[in-house]
Amino acid sequence: MKINIAGDFNLENRVSIQIDKGISILEDDFAKFWFSTDYRIANLESPITRSKNHIRKVGRHIKGELTNHHNLKQLGVNYFSLANNHIMDFGIEGLHETIENLNTAEIGYFGIISNNKKYRYKILEKNDLKIAIGSFSNKEFSLHSDFNGNGAIAIDVIEITELLQELKSQVNHIVLILHTGFSRNPLPSPNLREMCRYLIRQGAALVLCQHSHTIGAFEYYNNGFISYGQGHFAFDLYRENSDWNLGYTVKANFRKSSFEVDVVGHKQFDNNTTIRLLTKNEQELFNNNLSRYNTILLDDDLFKQYYSDYVYKHSKTYFSELFLPKNKLFRKILRLLPYDRLISNESKMKLLNYLRNEEHNEIMQHLINIKLQK
Repeated sequence: MKINIAGDFNLENRVSIQIDKGISILEDDFAKFWFSTDYRIANLESPITRSKNHIRKVGRHIKGELTNHHNLKQLGVNYFSLANNHIMDFGIEGLHETIENLNTAEIGYFGIISNNKKYRYKILEKNDLKIAIGSFSNKEFSLHSDFNGNGAIAIDVIEITELLQELKSQVNHIVLILHTGFSRNPLPSPNLREMCRYLIRQGAALVLCQHSHTIGAFEYYNNGFISYGQGHFAFDLYRENSDWNLGYTVKANFRKSSFEVDVVGHKQFDNNTTIRLLTKNEQELFNNNLSRYNTILLDDDLFKQYYSDYVYKHSKTYFSELFLPKNKLFRKILRLLPYDRLISNESKMKLLNYLRNEEHNEIMQHLINIKLQK
């Protein structure tokens, strides 16, 4: 059984316009590759809704609008993962309308709970092969626990481990899609790397991380395959010559007791309005970048240094978001100063304890949720 699994798909801007008009967004070369498999999967980053009632959250709200939902079928996607941080941007109404529209287009879905009914995974079948594929989201603003049993299913190592144990006896292989990772960072955090490797040891064949908005490193580990970022399937923000326009599909060829994986790069909505395969020069650059990322990933010393540099680079952003007022002049002045020194070590220790200690972390989340609901 052959399965193509792509990254983030967002029905905004020219993507939405062309699909609504029935114009294909797949270049012929990509379409030939894309349709060469038995199943095709992607992450639907935007709810498909006309609702204007967006939720309160951090970050922007995105959605897709179509007048002819049947045109979604032209993409050839059999199933969309809905476990992501935007699927509830327009609340329960937006989720239910999305489900209705996918049903109209005869496209399946998983990774959510709707009206307290779980859609954690799908089992794909061909002849005597069975492949289970499930998805889970980072803990941002789309979790079903915040919407009365409607929304994305959170990444929870205990729940995922139990699911792996449950499915092992039912299928030949298990694929996990995790919507997580630092934005625009091609490498995982140390905790994410360890979690993905753990899930492979627990029985997953593939663990694919999405959400980082850039192509990421990958590795073969303990007879499994892990990707730490696939970039975009189609996510049009009117950008050109940017890594935003780059993505890769994981093509898996499953047999009863083994599988093979290909990583196939593409460009999307760059200087044209389609998804296409890479040119020869683009492919060479793509291979070189991934080789460099993979080298860092597999060298513990390089990996630790890379992560430390990344944290230092973004430290001002985190401290300013937490502690500084929303005043442009004030921020501009303090940007030139080591303003984290203005925060006492005692305050830093308290913050570290609240974030790192599971008991305090859980209480703080609960208290803030209560306050926001008032």
